[in-house]
Amino acid sequence: MRHRVLAVAILLTLPALVVAQQGGNRNVAGSELKKIGGNFAKVKLPSPSDVDDMNIARMLIDKRVKISLADDAVALLQPLQKKIHDGIAPVLEAYDAARTKYRELTGAPDAGASADNADEIQRALQVAVRPLNAIREQRKADATEALLIVPEAQRAAAAALIKEQDAEFAKMIPRGGGNRGGL
Repeated sequence: MRHRVLAVAILLTLPALVVAQQGGNRNVAGSELKKIGGNFAKVKLPSPSDVDDMNIARMLIDKRVKISLADDAVALLQPLQKKIHDGIAPVLEAYDAARTKYRELTGAPDAGASADNADEIQRALQVAVRPLNAIREQRKADATEALLIVPEAQRAAAAALIKEQDAEFAKMIPRGGGNRGGL
């Protein structure tokens, strides 16, 4: 129930956040899309399963040997793994629908035919990226919760792994011009 409320709250606040963030080069602009020669396939969106695979608790469980996590810590991380997965499931559903719409637009034979189409593609891409940004923000709380479970002796190593995964996750989120990296 808590996760559903969180997901609804995130989805309701995202439009305001996007409007507040529209500026500079952090926005995927129609002119940026035109610069890549109408080849909108250069802007790749990760699959929902790729995003779900970035579960912080799952990563710590998978790398338990590398950071010397005891079985009791792993047992405590398993419910968190499920909680994270269940919490982002509604957001991933919204992302998958937006990603599908974007892919339909960019897969059309006349995808680069007009400025109107470029604007529509731009809007579809922005809508698809919103849930990814919401998940990126939620990861901060997930990381804090996971690190509270990890024993203090392994916390630094776990934090380093989380930082690496955060950088990898940021690369999954497209930027203007089709480059990879955080918005």
